[in-house]
Amino acid sequence: IRSKQESIVVALNPDNIAKKRDVLEEGKKLPQDVQDKINIRTFELIVAEVLPLSIIESVYFRNYSKEIDSRVNVLCMKSLKLLIAKEFVKFKSHIKNEFQMAMHVCLTADVWGAKRHSFMGVTAHWLKMLPDGTIIRMSAAISCLRFPGSHTHDKVAEYIKQVMDEYGLPAYKVSHVVTDNGSNFVKTFKQFSVSKVLSKSFYLKHLFISNMNFVGRN
Repeated sequence: IRSKQESIVVALNPDNIAKKRDVLEEGKKLPQDVQDKINIRTFELIVAEVLPLSIIESVYFRNYSKEIDSRVNVLCMKSLKLLIAKEFVKFKSHIKNEFQMAMHVCLTADVWGAKRHSFMGVTAHWLKMLPDGTIIRMSAAISCLRFPGSHTHDKVAEYIKQVMDEYGLPAYKVSHVVTDNGSNFVKTFKQFSVSKVLSKSFYLKHLFISNMNFVGRN
């Protein structure tokens, strides 16, 4: 009888109850490495498909995730934003390393407006040699900036240089900058061309692609 009483006392001990509750709750969670992979896949889906961040707050998205595995802890908006910021830092570091290894990099640039807001997009393209000697083409969208005010040639040049500086891309590595034939781009490359170097640290080579929203297509 005493042994049973002692067992009951031990079982009813608040500390023991809390430990059992923790064990049960832990069993309802996914292993952390699995949860981390799911978080990354969620991030990749939203970014790659350009989905609104608010989709993770949709009851249908949460039901979908829970249906796959009830132990999934669906990201909240704050956690998703932190994850995006973290992954962007990793992405930028990776691209900087790629640029350091590349002999030449070709940029594309485009300015467009939507709902009284203007943006400037820049993509980068380069060749990479693999360890086995194979050469592959690489590309990345490296910037999409708000472009307030008039789309003047000097602001275009300033923005392109800003992006190059941000990624540690020296001017001598930029073989060409591909744009459409807008008058602002034409003037930019007349002023900041190889033949008219206004700054020893910054010049641009230009290649026209007429009537093509090049950045948008990439």
